[in-house]
Amino acid sequence: MSTAHSPLPELAGARPVRTTPAEADPDEARPTRAARRAARRPRRKASRGTFIALNGAVLIAGLLSLLMINTSLAQGAFELSGLQRELQGLQEEQTTLAESIAKRSSPIALAAAAERLGMVRIRRAAFLRIDDGRIIGRARPVPYPGLPEPKRRAAE
Repeated sequence: MSTAHSPLPELAGARPVRTTPAEADPDEARPTRAARRAARRPRRKASRGTFIALNGAVLIAGLLSLLMINTSLAQGAFELSGLQRELQGLQEEQTTLAESIAKRSSPIALAAAAERLGMVRIRRAAFLRIDDGRIIGRARPVPYPGLPEPKRRAAE
């Protein structure tokens, strides 16, 4: 190492000087009252019974928390299975209702329901064209058993 780059060239090869406690600063060497009191007090060891009681309490608290978690999970599982059974029943009911609607809306079922209500089938239909108001075809009254024949106008 060169002495030209050292901040203190005259101390470049010097060794540090050790001081004895008597040569050190007197304020630093003297401990405070609190430090002397702490040094005089003997450290008390925790008894084995306290250690066992503390570990037992931690173990019991852990087991109780696991029991509570397990109980809440089991309750949730019971609720889930009940809801799944209810869902299955509702899906079966929905399927039954959809089949009933499909059966009742078929053309054969609608014709039967119309006859029960007193409606009759027509042989010839007439249609009204909306854009020009023209009637296409000729409608004729359909005879219904039990009703008198409609009166015809003289113009027909």
